[in-house]
Amino acid sequence: MNPEQFSAPAEISYGITESKVLGYDVWRIMNTFRFYPHIEDKSTYVEIPEGFLSDGATVPRPFWWLLPAWGSYGQAAITHDYLCETGRMVISGVPTTLQTRAEADKIFKEAMLALGVPTWKKNVMYLAVRTFSKLLRHPMPDPHPALEDLVRSFVAPSSSQDASGASV
Repeated sequence: MNPEQFSAPAEISYGITESKVLGYDVWRIMNTFRFYPHIEDKSTYVEIPEGFLSDGATVPRPFWWLLPAWGSYGQAAITHDYLCETGRMVISGVPTTLQTRAEADKIFKEAMLALGVPTWKKNVMYLAVRTFSKLLRHPMPDPHPALEDLVRSFVAPSSSQDASGASV
């Protein structure tokens, strides 16, 4: 367990409007954070931006009694969702796009390890994402432009910008 592999805890807020638009429950990430797969190497990381939408762990409802959408693995699930949706990360200081779901799934497992998720739970969740990926031959998709526009519409301008987004 090494929680220092995350730059900050994830802050989330239920996305009422986004959930209605998308037709399933999603939460908005309220702060930018990074996951460093190798704590000694700060030049390799996944940065999850404020405003990103996640459904937590994508677990069918009948199994929520065992593995709810949010648990000790929540931040790992957000990281995995981001990688599966965008494939974007930085490796040795160079922005990179992952080529396979297997790479994203491996980072998910590493993130759960960093969070101290119990071994049995980490293995079940990793096996589930690998099985899902293989069954559906789930590729690394291009980000959906409409979803990116929706996310951008909910991200508040930073303190150095006015309401129009212009720098002040």
